[in-house]
Amino acid sequence: MGSLAGVGGTLSLGASTLTVAETGSTTFAGTLTGTGGITKTGSGTLNLTGTNTYTGPTTVSGGRLAINGSITSNVTVGAGGNLGGTGTITGTVNNNGIVAPGNSIGTLNVSGSYTQAAGSTYQVETNSAGQADRINVSGAPGTATLNGGTVTLTAATGVYASAPGPPRPTRPPSAASSTRASPVPAAISPPSSAPWRPTPRRRARPP
Repeated sequence: MGSLAGVGGTLSLGASTLTVAETGSTTFAGTLTGTGGITKTGSGTLNLTGTNTYTGPTTVSGGRLAINGSITSNVTVGAGGNLGGTGTITGTVNNNGIVAPGNSIGTLNVSGSYTQAAGSTYQVETNSAGQADRINVSGAPGTATLNGGTVTLTAATGVYASAPGPPRPTRPPSAASSTRASPVPAAISPPSSAPWRPTPRRRARPP
């Protein structure tokens, strides 16, 4: 299929795999059902905004797949693919390409597990308000595994405050220092230089 678009309705995949060779940018707001899966190819963007219940695998081989609704599927991002959006993926996400959460700055939710392979890229956009893209991994097993890869950061135009540095070490006051030391309380006063001698006790004599 060259393109997938629609504002509603239900498309049953059955047990088949639907290949979408998108070269432009389209949005499908309906529901994909069945035990089949989806393969995204082409250089364009496919935006899924509906509540999709298909259970077969999702493969992003080319272009961008934006999940802005929900899917219940295991997702594999190939070397030429890009995954993003602010929706929810219930399943596993294996990144061998690019994962760029959000549509600008946003959070991509994964209820399952996320694995980033060597050679893959995690793209993060940030702004001067301290906001940034992120992946929220939850559910079972709720694990994120990083086996390598690259993190790229894109900063939006704005004024960024510098982060505070580590605290400077302080030197103990010297005799020439103008800083006065607090007096030591009597209860914890240091002992005098005189040696300490026990005081003998007198035994009472019987009458």
